[in-house]
Amino acid sequence: MRRALVFFDWDGTLVDLWVRSYGVYRNIVKRHKGKALPKTTYIRLKQRKISTEALLAKTRTETTTSMFTNEWFKVIESPRYLRLNRLAPGAHPLLRRLKKRYTLGVVTLRNDRKLFFRELGRHGLEKAFDYVLVVSGRGKSEKWKEKTKLLTKTKLPLRGAFMVGDSETDIRTGKALGMKTVAVAGGSRAKHLLLQENPDAYITHIADLERVLKRPK
Repeated sequence: MRRALVFFDWDGTLVDLWVRSYGVYRNIVKRHKGKALPKTTYIRLKQRKISTEALLAKTRTETTTSMFTNEWFKVIESPRYLRLNRLAPGAHPLLRRLKKRYTLGVVTLRNDRKLFFRELGRHGLEKAFDYVLVVSGRGKSEKWKEKTKLLTKTKLPLRGAFMVGDSETDIRTGKALGMKTVAVAGGSRAKHLLLQENPDAYITHIADLERVLKRPK
């Protein structure tokens, strides 16, 4: 009997993205003689999908939106900052348990595939996934389309599989491919924005995933 597929987003779903994200923001602002917003304020605004321009308007800094964006993309995936990523509590045992019953995959928006595999290894997850898919979303306004194209190319039986993620990108990707979607709180989007996408399930923590996973009929 074919095992059900479960695909995960990475940043914000299986790892806490906020230490890295806030660290980059704070250091760019500091270099431009500004004063960064408190971390809790920064996270709240980012989860509400604030634009970079609006974020900088709330931050006392001399940098422009264009300068900030260019500096951001130069360092956000550098080894220095990727080392700040930490697995979500309970992610390791969850993946070990799921591996026994499901075929697991991870699909992520990254520009450097080698660095992503290195990150998986650093977290001891180099063998956790049956499929590892990496695609660049930089400069793309509809990132979910990039994930959709990549998953489509695999020719895997995705209809009825699961897509687990923390943003509208993941939910839209799953829905476009006929997958069941599970939205995870605490990542890149606030609860009300996730629920606007009508996911099949919403969980407050990745460790709660097992209770919503059911084999397709």
